[in-house]
Amino acid sequence: MTRSSEIPSDSGEKPVLGSIEGANPEGPASKGPASNVNTPCSSTGSSTSVQPPDFPRQDNEDRPASDTSRSSGVSTPDGPCRSSSRDEEAPEGPLPRTGDAVDWWLNQWGRDDVLAGIEPMSREDVKRLICANGGTAADLDLTFRNLNSANLSEMDLRGVCFKGADLGHTDFRESDLLRADFREADLFRSDLRGAFLMQVNLQGAFLLAVRIDEQTNLEGVDWGEKHISEWERMKLYHNARALYRQLNIWHQNHGYSDISGEFLFREWVCKRMETQNQLTEGLSWRHPWRALRVFGFQWWRTLVYFLWLAVHEVLFGYGERPMRIIYTAASVVLGFAVLYFLYPVSGLWAFSGSELLDRWWHSLYFSLVSFTTLGYGGWIEHPDNWLRYLGGVQSFIGLFITAMYLVTFTRKWTK
Repeated sequence: MTRSSEIPSDSGEKPVLGSIEGANPEGPASKGPASNVNTPCSSTGSSTSVQPPDFPRQDNEDRPASDTSRSSGVSTPDGPCRSSSRDEEAPEGPLPRTGDAVDWWLNQWGRDDVLAGIEPMSREDVKRLICANGGTAADLDLTFRNLNSANLSEMDLRGVCFKGADLGHTDFRESDLLRADFREADLFRSDLRGAFLMQVNLQGAFLLAVRIDEQTNLEGVDWGEKHISEWERMKLYHNARALYRQLNIWHQNHGYSDISGEFLFREWVCKRMETQNQLTEGLSWRHPWRALRVFGFQWWRTLVYFLWLAVHEVLFGYGERPMRIIYTAASVVLGFAVLYFLYPVSGLWAFSGSELLDRWWHSLYFSLVSFTTLGYGGWIEHPDNWLRYLGGVQSFIGLFITAMYLVTFTRKWTK
């Protein structure tokens, strides 16, 4: 399957989550027929059974008063659950909270093409399943289902499991998706404008060109470990940077500065990895002549930029990891103290065994004074040239780290 280098935006709309460069316009590879994946959200495995023998059923006498009859008005997002002409005498069946139970209902409604994965599920199918679930979408299992281009706007879909589902071009505008599970789902170009996504699980979801707006609620979304997107795991760093930038802007505009900072950090990490790839691109032992490009000006300029990014990431995490500066400062002070301690002819302190500990404390003190640029006063009258030069280098490093510490903490706490 070829990849497109550009995807046109819809007219009058602002595309958004994710870059379009190098992306597959059809989303990830097909996940296969829905009937072959019949697992609940919390488990794995598959089954090909369409009508399992023993399902937990909800008989009329055990149902709550609001669910004693499908034709008596169980409330759904689009009105009461009413029997259609196809199933006026709807059979008692299992709650559609597992893949097999959903298959059972689809089989009852004659949706063979949907079971085979040939035709996507429709809005009407989802509404029927909600009715079969007692009028609620909670725990409805749509794992790995094909809902491509479905219209699910303005629906109450709280707690639905969309794990691994094909939701490309699906319309979720103004829908309530509280605590829905979208792990590893394909949300390519889905429309989430105005959707309520509080506490939604989006770990590993395919989020290219997803549409959001200021009314989209992303509060408490689970983006996965360290907020790393699937784009970054696939080493498509340009796409990942565009996604992180969009999420950074949304969280910053809505006052979630801590989460905004995490996405800003990931954006810079992807920039550093992208630069690293540019340095090693094309280099191979099978094509040694390509190594000649290291003599070009462009390669060296890229190398300097990569080193600049790497130093900033290690020292203070691009302004989002202020504690790294403290660790760096401690490492510099201790490292130079070791050098001073091992210098054999300083004339400042003895090196006898009984005074070894004193020598270490003197070395540590000298390193700390050099780092903070406080000045030696009359404690050291005539330091050796070696000590003067090394102390000057350490003072410059200390001055730089101290300045970065102040800038990072000021920026972090004034957001």
